[in-house]
Amino acid sequence: MLLGNLASAKSPDEASLRAAVVLGILRFTEWQPPIDSSKPITICFLGDVQSKDKLVQASSRVTVKGHAVDTKNVISLPQTDVCSVLIIGDEWSGQYPTGVGSQLTVCDSCRFGNQTAINLVKRNQRIGFEINMPYVQANNISFSSSLLELASRINR
Repeated sequence: MLLGNLASAKSPDEASLRAAVVLGILRFTEWQPPIDSSKPITICFLGDVQSKDKLVQASSRVTVKGHAVDTKNVISLPQTDVCSVLIIGDEWSGQYPTGVGSQLTVCDSCRFGNQTAINLVKRNQRIGFEINMPYVQANNISFSSSLLELASRINR
């Protein structure tokens, strides 16, 4: 009976997996200066982000390090100054400037993920992530060693 239930269990869709990876990354991220404990972690979306709908759904029921999670759509780069996390869709690849302060930038399937701290990648039907350490260090973000061990690749 247990095997029958497992066999009929539905696999999560790709957008759900991408959202889970993003939320997992946030649990192992430190911002400098730290985010005020009374404020939410604001996840902003710029462009067509695959994980957007799933992150919006999850935001009302998850916390990250004691912070509520809020989401916001932005349509231009000047609007991103309120974001703790900026998730960029592929059509914005190559258009995002470096040096954005202590904002965590995530590229959701971008071809040019070297302009963000994290690039989500799909390999062999799995969602992983690459870390761009020069960008991370330049933007006053740090990751736990546990997260670094899980990365598919670390660009140094």
